[in-house]
Amino acid sequence: MITAVIFNFTAHTAFANDAKQYDRNLGKQELHIESFYKYLEKQPVKRIKKYDKYMNLAQQYVNERQYDQAIAAYETAIEAESGKPEAYIALADLYVQMEDYESADAVLSSGIDRTESEELIDYLEELQNL
Repeated sequence: MITAVIFNFTAHTAFANDAKQYDRNLGKQELHIESFYKYLEKQPVKRIKKYDKYMNLAQQYVNERQYDQAIAAYETAIEAESGKPEAYIALADLYVQMEDYESADAVLSSGIDRTESEELIDYLEELQNL
């Protein structure tokens, strides 16, 4: 009985320590993203175009699984340069990863209207055949 109590206490303590470490790591990741965002905002437009800034920022958010922020960053990149199919593809990929096929379809359709990209047309056809 005493061994079971000691084991349960030890397991609980280890779990609590793991949870604290997870929270610290999550906080560090959020600070990393915030500092990266601030860095991008300070870069002159000549050095890094707005499109590139927000594509990079979106990828950072995707890596950190902060999908709402990633979507917003991809949308800003699309607003900056609506003629580049890469942003539409990246955003559609994210929606597919989230299993939001309707939004992926809408993004690709919008991209096709704006770019007439064969790559977007092919991706939309592939998505509709799933």
